[in-house]
Amino acid sequence: MLLTNGITAKAVPDDWWSASWPVLNLFSASISIHPDLVNLIFIVVYIFLILKFTHVKWPIYFIFSLHLTCVYIVNGILLPVNYMTDQVNYLEEAQYARRLLLYYLKIHPDYPIYWEGMNGYPTLYVPGRIFSLMPIPYIHSFYSIGMINIFIYSVIYLILKKMDILNGKAEWFFLLYPSLFIYNSVALRETLIMFFLLISVGLFIKSQPFISILFIIPLAYIKFQILIIYFTSIIIYKIIYRAYINKIDIILLLISSSFVYYYSDWLTIDSINILIKQLTYNQSNNIDLTYMNILLNMVANIPFFLMAPLPWQAQNLFQIMQSIENIIVIILIFSIIVKIYHKKLINMHFYFINIFFGISILFHSAFIHNYGTISRYRFQFILMYLIYMYYIENKRNHSEPFKKWI
Repeated sequence: MLLTNGITAKAVPDDWWSASWPVLNLFSASISIHPDLVNLIFIVVYIFLILKFTHVKWPIYFIFSLHLTCVYIVNGILLPVNYMTDQVNYLEEAQYARRLLLYYLKIHPDYPIYWEGMNGYPTLYVPGRIFSLMPIPYIHSFYSIGMINIFIYSVIYLILKKMDILNGKAEWFFLLYPSLFIYNSVALRETLIMFFLLISVGLFIKSQPFISILFIIPLAYIKFQILIIYFTSIIIYKIIYRAYINKIDIILLLISSSFVYYYSDWLTIDSINILIKQLTYNQSNNIDLTYMNILLNMVANIPFFLMAPLPWQAQNLFQIMQSIENIIVIILIFSIIVKIYHKKLINMHFYFINIFFGISILFHSAFIHNYGTISRYRFQFILMYLIYMYYIENKRNHSEPFKKWI
């Protein structure tokens, strides 16, 4: 099957879902209709219903239409498809998972199942299986996954609006952050990661720590390092902020410590060396790695991780756009910190968000030196940070602490 720009995947029938959609089957019998056009109709209806339910004004509808339009602009126009080669893997995993689903549901029992096609890495097959469960008729191309990501993005918007997180500057940043237009539009796992990350952090600062843990756990199979960062942040936050520990805090600390211990093998020198070699072009065989060297490397690379590529490092239009965005984001970060400090709005929310963001940037700055990978790993944390910092600034009763957990 031809995907886009000459990249092909294993042959998969384009009509897997048609047997379960007889109306579409009749419709397409008389009029030839592209599978992704059918998907687009479904996604437009879903987004319209979600926005209608949130009672937003017409500019929000327009912004979501721009996000949906970017699905067809980013892949193959703004960026060549092979710029993000992982898209092929996620598309194939979603196709295999959908095929398997339809086989077991006996919707298409005649489809052969190619077990060797399924990838052994959960970071690929778990997102693929989630994509396969999304309510669109076809998983046909990169555009299909891009539309699924826009649907997930709209669900995040709905949940955060109902949680009263997205108001004022937080809402506008969530809607207009340029990196979201890019990474929501491609066939990658980033929007899924954003779903679990933003909602779990929101639940935590809304005094629902155990529900927050339930939301963050799926990232163990999608991007496990965020799980380590999340629980490490809780431990540090509880230690440095709380003057006393109640029984719920003890349970939370035990859960967090257990998860960090479970992944402690990834924190050894040998494992860190493997990560550095996998995530960078710089082989570290000849480097005498110690924890002190790693820590110094992390601190030294923080400016690079936050700002790369700088304008003089940009090599194409996409990287020029990223460099301009990075400068604006750095200004926004310093601006909101100064405002919160001068308005004396520093509270428990502020400490947790800054601990989480600081550890996230520190952790990733040691391993990633490729511009494309940096931007993919960085934008979710920047989005999380600025949304919740704007939430702190916008909160009416700033002196109100967390609700009691018992």
